[in-house]
Amino acid sequence: MFRMRLFSLLLIFLLTVPSVYCGETVSDALGPEDAKTVDTILEKLKITMEYKRNEGTLAVLSYEELYLPLNDTEKKFLKDLQALSPEALGIKTPHLGIPQNMPDLVKIENQPVMKDGKPFPVSTQYLPRKVYEQYELMMKAMEKELGTRLYVESGYRSPAYQLYLFIFYLVQHKYSVKETARWNAFPGYSEHGYPDKQAIDFISQDGVSGEENPALFEKLVEYEWLVKYAAEYHFKMSYPRDNPMGIGFEPWHWRYDETPETRKNKS
Repeated sequence: MFRMRLFSLLLIFLLTVPSVYCGETVSDALGPEDAKTVDTILEKLKITMEYKRNEGTLAVLSYEELYLPLNDTEKKFLKDLQALSPEALGIKTPHLGIPQNMPDLVKIENQPVMKDGKPFPVSTQYLPRKVYEQYELMMKAMEKELGTRLYVESGYRSPAYQLYLFIFYLVQHKYSVKETARWNAFPGYSEHGYPDKQAIDFISQDGVSGEENPALFEKLVEYEWLVKYAAEYHFKMSYPRDNPMGIGFEPWHWRYDETPETRKNKS
């Protein structure tokens, strides 16, 4: 059967009409066939993702590795999904672009995070070198004052890994592209893949993660310290409460943002 894969245009249409039509609520959730495609893609990628995780290279996943187990229809689905405009979904994050070359990355391994009194494994992370250096300066200052620090739960992500994460979280958001886009950016729009505005998602020494419990993360003394001093180390909270971009409040997500106002601490 001939099937046009133009769900991106359908989504744009659905999101520009009234929320109720002929007594039925309009939803941006994928249809059954597209949802099945997402499930199939994730199943096919399980071995690749596990191998990359064990190897410590998941965050630098390439498009070649992402597409290798997939058939042409599944590859096209991912490319159509990536071509969607966040603005059409009501998300106003700017297009940052995708760097042509891999940045100079520092590998971060074996971070000593604990949770419920037991070691909590954080996967291998990467940060661009200049961002890592500023992060370490900031953490040394935090440790000196508080006796504790924050660790990197998520740093640099390749565009291919960012695309994988989007479809992974689609399932958790009941295949709603719009809801997923409120929390997970498309490649080219994510600060996690743009070294000049590199994002870090923080996790505390005791395993408090904003991804799991934003309210608890907001109560951390480490978070209060960031609010006061992070700008001195070129870091800025990307998505404060009531931000105009349509992104949920993310107290754990801070980006490297060297501006004239923050250069006073340049090392």
